[in-house]
Amino acid sequence: RHRSAVFRPSSRESCLHSSAALLDFHRQFYELPRLRSYRWLIQGMISFNALQGAMAMASCLLDDTSDPQSRDYETMLVAAVVRIENLQVSSPVCARAYPILRQLQKHVSECLNHGTGTGTVGNQTMGTWFDTDWLNSETFDWMTWDTILPNPTG
Repeated sequence: RHRSAVFRPSSRESCLHSSAALLDFHRQFYELPRLRSYRWLIQGMISFNALQGAMAMASCLLDDTSDPQSRDYETMLVAAVVRIENLQVSSPVCARAYPILRQLQKHVSECLNHGTGTGTVGNQTMGTWFDTDWLNSETFDWMTWDTILPNPTG
């Protein structure tokens, strides 16, 4: 599968806005007292949607690290990772997503802040991740997850 080196600017902008909206929705359910009675939703689908938004945002940020708005989006991404980390105890979605999302967020921050991103997450290049058919489990390098996710059995 061929991947374009650069997203179309309009597509990238739409993706960033949509991702930011998903992360803000997650933030509101996490923080706002008036939504306290609906907070149980954040343990499942809302966090799953935030994970999708964070992954899409990271992809766009890695595509163009020179965008002046990248810092604002990075701040949103970092805040989402902190929320997901805090929700690990009560949310199986967050417990499974946090280690991967944290590695990706660290990579994005390295690329944006220092220009020293290694181009890898775990032992695979980001290009490999982008080119993976995530809907076909036979295309995964399952051993890679051992370098990213902690092994609960020791």
